[in-house]
Amino acid sequence: MNINLELKNVTEEQIYSLANFLKRIDRNQRIYDACSENDEDQKRVKAMVLELRIQIDLAGYEVC
Repeated sequence: MNINLELKNVTEEQIYSLANFLKRIDRNQRIYDACSENDEDQKRVKAMVLELRIQIDLAGYEVC
């Protein structure tokens, strides 16, 4: 499935903040444990967070 998103009125500072936030939550297993309904939900959400990180990186907002 492809979903195209267009973010309007977003500053470069905001997108870098989002990229950093996604990086931090992706490294914290407890967030997934606390916020997921079950293991399958956790896997789906982790996959989406990773995909968002990849797409933000590809757009030129890579955060190491």
